[in-house]
Amino acid sequence: MNGEKNLNKAWIVCLAAGLFFLYEFIQMDFFNSINQVIRTNFALNATQIGFLSILYNLATILMLIPVGLITDRFSLRKVITIAMSVSVTGTFMLAFSSSLEAAEISRIVSGAGGAFAFVCCVKLATHWFPAQKMSFVTGVLVSFAMLGGVMAQTPIILLTQVMLWRHMVLVLACCGVVIIFINLLIIRDFPEQKHNNKKQAGNDNQLSVCKSITMSLRNGQNWFCGLYVSLLNLPVVLLGSLWGNLYLVRVNYLTSIQAGDIISAMFLGIIVGAPSLGYLSDRIKRRKLPMLLCALLSALIIVLIITMHQKTLFTYIALFFLLGFVSSGQTIGYPTITESNPPAYNGTALSLGALIVMSGSVFRVVFGKILDLHSGQYAGYHAHLYSAADFQVAILIMPVAFVVAFFVALFVKETYCSAVS
Repeated sequence: MNGEKNLNKAWIVCLAAGLFFLYEFIQMDFFNSINQVIRTNFALNATQIGFLSILYNLATILMLIPVGLITDRFSLRKVITIAMSVSVTGTFMLAFSSSLEAAEISRIVSGAGGAFAFVCCVKLATHWFPAQKMSFVTGVLVSFAMLGGVMAQTPIILLTQVMLWRHMVLVLACCGVVIIFINLLIIRDFPEQKHNNKKQAGNDNQLSVCKSITMSLRNGQNWFCGLYVSLLNLPVVLLGSLWGNLYLVRVNYLTSIQAGDIISAMFLGIIVGAPSLGYLSDRIKRRKLPMLLCALLSALIIVLIITMHQKTLFTYIALFFLLGFVSSGQTIGYPTITESNPPAYNGTALSLGALIVMSGSVFRVVFGKILDLHSGQYAGYHAHLYSAADFQVAILIMPVAFVVAFFVALFVKETYCSAVS
């Protein structure tokens, strides 16, 4: 009975922290739904909107190593509260921004706070769950966060049809305030075993900052897993966060609402796939094999999406759901990192992996640059000047990335779901 009670509490605590992760996914992805409105409001071309969008990610990248060091040394409950307060402050700033420069600063502030979301969630989960369940738990947390990706699609589009985009951002900021209070009420750093808590806290703080960073950098697993996750995360980075809606509208002549529904199907695929593939990985006690298969299947499905013509709406939804499902195998990379590094610095190691993953956001700018170059002109905020052919060239980034991910996974060492001591 006590075991079941402790397990239920573990899920409640970790899912409460997962609200932070969910919120940050909305922050990252809602630009996809208001792409045209933002470009018109600030008179931006494709390269400029791509840059504005990834400022959130750039700020996150710059913060990630400090994030790891902080989460290895301080109360996660306090860190989550402060970090999310910073992120929400940036959201309020965006709602009141009167210039492009102000909007850029707001995205940097939000990104700095949001940098803590994923690492804090996974680190907290390692305090409450055994290593043998971490792939499934990580998958559930990622699935929970992907609900934010779904909310950032059609619901945001519908909201901006009934209110100004700035008002929509204000609503998002107020939701963030509510989540902060929920986290304060529910989150605890450890199960209620004071002696073990103090012992664990001492273990987590025993390494110096320099040694934590050095040991994390020297572990090739962190680099290979981080790169693998980054490449398989491109459906979220490119299609879910910024370009998916316009790609579907321009290439396939769909409405904005239909495109939003299709992108939502991709996020739903991740929601189903992440815990399912995580459970499978835990069950067969293998990390490498599922990673290899997911990379190959992702390449196959994106090729079908690009090359198949005259698809029905159902076919689009099915293919994007499958793309989300198989690409969610990326989440297996995170427990592989935690299992490959001692608890004393696995927060720092996770941050290094997350830094590599977030660096993949540069592909948003690359995608926009390809659009501008292939169109032969800077189309500015006139979306119709980018042709279907322009988008078809830019989208080729994705199948190439998935093939590269397969070869990267070949270098990952199998952990057999066992954590190092």
